[in-house]
Amino acid sequence: MLTNAVFEVESDDFVAVSQEVERKAILTSLEQLEDWLFDAGANANAETYRAKKNETDVLLAPAVFRQVEITRRPAAITRCKNELKQLDGLYTKILNSTAHGNHTAEAKTAIEKEAGELKARLDATGKWVEEKSELQKGIKPYETPALNSEEIAKKMQELAKEAVAVLKKANVTMAGLRI
Repeated sequence: MLTNAVFEVESDDFVAVSQEVERKAILTSLEQLEDWLFDAGANANAETYRAKKNETDVLLAPAVFRQVEITRRPAAITRCKNELKQLDGLYTKILNSTAHGNHTAEAKTAIEKEAGELKARLDATGKWVEEKSELQKGIKPYETPALNSEEIAKKMQELAKEAVAVLKKANVTMAGLRI
């Protein structure tokens, strides 16, 4: 187990997303964990072992996160752009429903207002993704990302939830909605 962790820390992929000082700290922590396991830790309970292992995990976490984001972030950006296009199409559908639907003037105004707010958030999210993507281009793989897949997913979930609420008010069917 510890040998595998050492090989992982020394792998080319891990080296690309970490700095020498990080790797040294992780390797030192792994060595200390191994020494402890064969000494004081030999008779330790599971809780003590988990606490000791957590010390190394805390050191590993940032680089492992950066390593995972190398593939997740581009996929999340692509998915985000596709979903933004889809949601933009729903915005148009909402406006068409108010123009041709059976809404009272008051309901039409309210729906159009909410649809306009949704459109503004769609545009702002698109701009945010583009700006963060540009920023990311200047960040080295071993530095903290400017944008990560979890942030993107959270924003898109919020937008989808808002879009569904407006669609329901506008009484627009959601056939083909893939969010």
